Amino acid sequence: ILSATFDNTDDYYIPREGVAFSQSFEKSGLGGSADFLKSRTNFGIYQGLQKWIDFDMILRYKARFNYIKDTGFVPIAEKFYMGGIGSVRGFQNYSISPYMRNADGSPSYNYAGYIERIGGSETFSNSVELSVPLVPEAKMRATAFIDYGWIWDSSLTEMARGGYGVGLEWFSPVGPLQLVFANPIGAKPEDNIAHFEFTIGQRF
Repeated sequence: ILSATFDNTDDYYIPREGVAFSQSFEKSGLGGSADFLKSRTNFGIYQGLQKWIDFDMILRYKARFNYIKDTGFVPIAEKFYMGGIGSVRGFQNYSISPYMRNADGSPSYNYAGYIERIGGSETFSNSVELSVPLVPEAKMRATAFIDYGWIWDSSLTEMARGGYGVGLEWFSPVGPLQLVFANPIGAKPEDNIAHFEFTIGQRF
């Protein structure tokens, strides 16, 4: 794996100014049957608005682009899936994915009763967030957000989903804690919805 990172933000956990960018490449095929090239790109820009509105509000934009090139064989587990914190909130983790279809176009289910999701070769998701202080003494903030993303194998319009909602950020004694309350955008009957999620240790 090769990776590079650029980060000039003014605070690692709750940045108010700056840009964060990372790029990684992974090559398989040096033993085993899998043979592919995988790329992950992450970008974030943070802008504090206090100097314009005299209030500690932070505007954030985050984007993620993932790509995998089949150079021989790509296992389903190595392909990309969206959903959850880090891509599109309002859907369960890794539940947004192209899936096998029956002859009539309906989803194909496996023996356990789950849709046979096959993953995508490319994804693009982005998020816009507003963060405001809730309990400053406890380093607790409230957020509002909207996410939207695409995942596809052959066509950009293959699958698109979004989510919106509010969240709580708390720099707790055990690390950064996020609580998210979300609703989906563009959900279909076969989708797995998640109205509540939380994570510990992930950068805001």
